[in-house]
Amino acid sequence: MYDPSTVKGLPIALGKGLAKIRRALEQNDLVPIIGPALSSPPLPDTRAVVEEIERQARTELQREIRAALARNDLLGAVAAIETNGRGMISDAVERSYAKPRVARPDVFAALAALPVAQFATLAQDPWLKLALAERTGPPTRVVCANEPSLAGLAAANGRVLVMLHGEAGRPGSCVLARPGYARLGVGSYGDVLRPLVGGRRILLLGFAPDDPHLRALLDDFGAIADQDPEGHLAPRHFFLGTWISDAARTRLGRCGVRAIEVPPGFKLGMVLRRLAGEAPPAPEPPPRRKTALPAGTDPEVARAELEAALRAAESALKQSEEDRADLEEKLRSRDEHLRQLEERSAELEDRVRALELALDAAIKPVSSEPGDEPSNPWDSGTL
Repeated sequence: MYDPSTVKGLPIALGKGLAKIRRALEQNDLVPIIGPALSSPPLPDTRAVVEEIERQARTELQREIRAALARNDLLGAVAAIETNGRGMISDAVERSYAKPRVARPDVFAALAALPVAQFATLAQDPWLKLALAERTGPPTRVVCANEPSLAGLAAANGRVLVMLHGEAGRPGSCVLARPGYARLGVGSYGDVLRPLVGGRRILLLGFAPDDPHLRALLDDFGAIADQDPEGHLAPRHFFLGTWISDAARTRLGRCGVRAIEVPPGFKLGMVLRRLAGEAPPAPEPPPRRKTALPAGTDPEVARAELEAALRAAESALKQSEEDRADLEEKLRSRDEHLRQLEERSAELEDRVRALELALDAAIKPVSSEPGDEPSNPWDSGTL
């Protein structure tokens, strides 16, 4: 049964979205499709593998790959490799993914803990397969896109992991992206996934919103989900990711996919553990100090909130520094303006003094010759 405590302490939008996913899980009405971004980093992404092939390719193929990458057309570069360098794909995939030399991220254990029997992944590394193998119960069967048995898969077939781009340990099964399906004799993602999905809801995760693999998957989504690709459907599928743009939300919505954003500071592994039904960890007795967490607070949520507060403080500090720099510039401008006013005032004072001297000179009586002074009428006795 759905336990509201599993979303306790989460942001409202995230909690509501997870509640809807959780209900689909309880009804056995969900198939997760995992993108390669869950493994990259630490493993190289598809573009890095394509660039490795480009460095080893012949001159003509190098030019085609470089031109496609310069246009940011990763699938175009893959198509060029499939046409003129398909023999290089298996070796490059095996070197990059067959035996990872780094530790497996914890998020795979959280993903394997979901109460789901069937998964599909676009990654080629063994991490999800190994995490599923650690679950109790029957083993999980691994099927690649080029296997005939794929057509008979259905919800009742037990535990299955479909590796859409092949498994690095089986070189003949590997493609870099959907353009390689023609070589395998497979038409589209819809041909591979429709029997497995069987009309159930889909959970997309492990994709960047601008991931070319996600775009290719959405191009086939009508066939995968067995729905009208042109119909404006109420969202019944889910996309779980970070930094989801408005354009990405619109594209997902047209395919009937609800975008659920994991805010910065919240780890996907923690979110998946909540989906698996794991309640927030019980808080330890609070220490006797003012900084103790309130009773019932999830430490991961508190840490995420603290990180968000720190980022807000850093942003405010940066803004205050910018404001201070702007104020200092204004003060310098004001001082320069005052200096110019003082210089102008001094110039005006000089001109005023010059005018005063000129005026004094203009009104000064003209001096008379000696002996020509006018006589005093009192002295002359005329009065």
